[in-house]
Amino acid sequence: MDPWAFVGWGQSLAGGPSGYTVPQGYGGVLGASNDPALGAVLARARALGANPGIFIETPYAEQLSPQAYAQRAVNLANQYGVNMIVPDIEGAMSHGGPGSPSWVWSQQAAQAIRQMAPNLQVAMTTEHAQDMNYGAWTGIGANIWGQSYAGDMAPFDPNETYQHLLQAGVPADRASVVLAPGQSFQGPAGAAFSLDLMQRTGRAPTFTPGVVRPPPVMRPPTVAGGLSYSAPPPPKPLPVVQPASLPGLTFRTV
Repeated sequence: MDPWAFVGWGQSLAGGPSGYTVPQGYGGVLGASNDPALGAVLARARALGANPGIFIETPYAEQLSPQAYAQRAVNLANQYGVNMIVPDIEGAMSHGGPGSPSWVWSQQAAQAIRQMAPNLQVAMTTEHAQDMNYGAWTGIGANIWGQSYAGDMAPFDPNETYQHLLQAGVPADRASVVLAPGQSFQGPAGAAFSLDLMQRTGRAPTFTPGVVRPPPVMRPPTVAGGLSYSAPPPPKPLPVVQPASLPGLTFRTV
């Protein structure tokens, strides 16, 4: 599958929302749900032969109930005739263990989206290495895209971002990353943020198909001073003791 390219703001694109181009190798364009030029961005994507989709920006997860958020996402998909949405879950809604408000919010929002739109494609994206309810989204068939950069676009290692998702229980065929300009990743294709930044910097992220190394096997730590742990050898079998004999006496085994 080819990666997607986010568009942060249509008017900032070279050529404008109706005249931009997409780097070779990218198969889809994701317009921002609150971009006034969203319609033009999606129309241009179709004209270029790219799949159109919509991402729902971060603040809406904190401002709306799960049901209202799901309704907004599905309404936008229907209004613009797209079959791909990307909830961007960050901030207060991107971390929290089982039973926390964010955990419950994700569970209810994901289920509501699937109930309203059984065939809608979904990919949820969130910040690097967050502890959140990924299972709520994979449970409705969504992919998970971890962002391999910080809010100021400072980069993280994309492999670390990807491995965190695997260790959090996201299936390998559902996990990928969102790359910043200039980053590269060998593994499942996800997305790049953003097309406008790519044009501004002249650096397009690259995805290379391949198998990502599995998480390292945890081994006992090395003791200070050069000593290392080694498992004790298995116990030796006990010798078979034969009954003793005394002069004039013979032992009979019962």
